[in-house]
Parts: sequence; structure tokens; C-alpha cells
Amino acid sequence: MEKFIKKTDARNLLKGVKNTQWTHRDCIRGATYRCLNEITKTTNKAFFISTPTHEECKEGFWVAKSNCYFTFETHWSDNNLVRVSVQIPHTLTPQYKEECEMGISKDKALADFITKCEIKRLDEQYKY
Repeated sequence: MEKFIKKTDARNLLKGVKNTQWTHRDCIRGATYRCLNEITKTTNKAFFISTPTHEECKEGFWVAKSNCYFTFETHWSDNNLVRVSVQIPHTLTPQYKEECEMGISKDKALADFITKCEIKRLDEQYKY
């Protein structure tokens, strides 16, 4: 029941979300999924999604509500509890930004290209 929250709390967190942002278990390609209980702060236009491993939940990232899609389920035994999953495009997460920063260097890309060209040339030269 830890991922379920009260309907009233969910309504307060989801103010400003449009009806078109609710999906029926459809997936966004390359989406990151979070639960509504991981949201610690909210404004009318954005969520602050905390990193659950941090003790005080002060680390995390802001994401605009307009970029997210939502699905919800009611609890099987209590209709006052809901679980809302937030689908966030992966390009808006800090993990994506870190992956982009760690990309390959120009020197490595050039060396890989030269190696591939050399292998192709040798293969063509020694065809039997």
C-alpha cells in the first residue's frame, strides 16, 4: 500500500493537469515511470520528483506537468486510495543528461571510423 495515496492528496498534486494527459495503460516510447508518492513539491505547472535514496528527499528534479502522462488505479479494497503513475519522457530526466555528458569523445569516434574503414579495405583486398 506504500504506492497508494489518498484521492484528495492526489487531486491536490494533480491540479493543472489536462484531461488529454490521462492514458489507458499506453506506453510512451522511452518514458521513465514514477509514482505520485515520489512527488514532494508541486506548483500549478511543475512537479518536483525526489530521489528516493536521499534521506531528506532534497535531491531530485523539476518536470513540467504538461510534458507528463498519467495512469491511475484504485486500490482493490479501499476506494479512497489511488496509485497514480507518472510517465515522463526520458529526455527530461537527470539520468539522460548524464548519459549525454558521458558520450564518446571525438578522438574515439574518429579512431573507430578509421578502424572500420581499414578493416573494410583489407577485406576487399584479400577476397578469394
